[in-house]
Amino acid sequence: MKLLAILLLLSMPAVGQAQFTFTTNNDGSLNISTYSGSGALTIPDTFNNLPITSIGYNAFHLSGLNSVAMGTNITSIGIEAFMSSSFLKSVTIGSNVTSIGNGAFMNCAVLKSITIPDSVTNFGVNMFMLSPKLVSATLGNGVTSLPNNTFEDCTSLTNVVIGRSVASMGNAVFTQCPLIAITVDPQNQFYCSVNGVFFDKKQAALILCPGAQAGSSYAIPDSVTTIGQDAFYGCISLTSITIPNHVTDIQTSAFSGCSSLTSVTIGNSVANIEDAAFEGCSGLTSAIIPDSVTTIGQFAFYNCTSLATVIIGRGIATIVGGAFLDCSSLQGVYFRGNAPSSSESFSGDGSATAYYLPGTLGWSSRFGDPYGLPTAPWFLPNPTILNFEPNFGIQTNHFGFAISWATNISAVVEACTNLANPVWSPMATNSLTGGSCYFSDSQWTNYSRRFYRLRSP
Repeated sequence: MKLLAILLLLSMPAVGQAQFTFTTNNDGSLNISTYSGSGALTIPDTFNNLPITSIGYNAFHLSGLNSVAMGTNITSIGIEAFMSSSFLKSVTIGSNVTSIGNGAFMNCAVLKSITIPDSVTNFGVNMFMLSPKLVSATLGNGVTSLPNNTFEDCTSLTNVVIGRSVASMGNAVFTQCPLIAITVDPQNQFYCSVNGVFFDKKQAALILCPGAQAGSSYAIPDSVTTIGQDAFYGCISLTSITIPNHVTDIQTSAFSGCSSLTSVTIGNSVANIEDAAFEGCSGLTSAIIPDSVTTIGQFAFYNCTSLATVIIGRGIATIVGGAFLDCSSLQGVYFRGNAPSSSESFSGDGSATAYYLPGTLGWSSRFGDPYGLPTAPWFLPNPTILNFEPNFGIQTNHFGFAISWATNISAVVEACTNLANPVWSPMATNSLTGGSCYFSDSQWTNYSRRFYRLRSP
């Protein structure tokens, strides 16, 4: 771009005199470099018979404009071109614009609506971020991607229309937006909308459930396997959620800020509860982590100030630091399996105790670190076979398992070979010193199959 400055004074009834500074593009067309006017502006197609084809970096930054209509020759809008234009209420983007730079309309305090024409094929990150009066947005059929933070902190945005060409989305696109509905062009091959809820085309990933759709409860379809990042972020009216058994992944901040959520049922196929998944769910009183979960991410339940009890399944090997930070009402954390590794996972939970099943391994007087939770045995109401490693199953010269129940109570192990017509025979009566004992069957190889159960004497 040549740095040739040209000053233009335009006389228009709504504007008076307005001053542009232009630079020339490589093809000889003009680029708007700066503008010093205010009020309403229609950008002309030409100046001195030269086409005006681009709006440059920061060209209207902090301008006093309240409306802009672009000429048909404009093809690109530069980085932060209209950023912090505090009086800008309406924008008409030219029908030949193909690209819009990062943050072009960021922090436009009174901008109410925007329509991206079909000509636009790409735009940058932070496009409308921090525009608190933006109510509706229509994205034309040329847009292929919604980059990071496109509408983040647009705290009045209720309706979005997505065109047929959008094929990917970044992070925090709609964070802090009080959406009522998202509408997707039916011809879009990658995404769809069902009653205003945003999914991938196969409805395997729930990408965003607007708060107004969630209501007090929301039934997640059985087709869903992934609950996406920020999917229910800030759904403050949501009080209960059942996560179906097909779901395997609850992504970062999926339910963060759902402050009225009091009940959550996590399906038995979930493997990952990612960072901050339930952060700030201040109404949540209990949580059951199923055996399928292997990872609880950083700050997953941070600041869940009403959380009193947590049951953690035996699949957990590591609880990341801060996972239950500042859960100030927490009283009991009940572990179904061996002790996972943990460091500062329960900081700020001074009244809580970690309870473990007698017969499980790796426990000491404190859980997590020298300053972690005190521990105590978790005595069950009925005898239970601990059917997980390392002591369960085929061992050297025997088949065995640990039995957990209560201290100094006996449990009878019975066996049969046919569950269709069972004849249960007692094999051993075991005294549970300290709440557990180990059962060993050295004769198991004498049978094609053998089944075991427990009962009290």
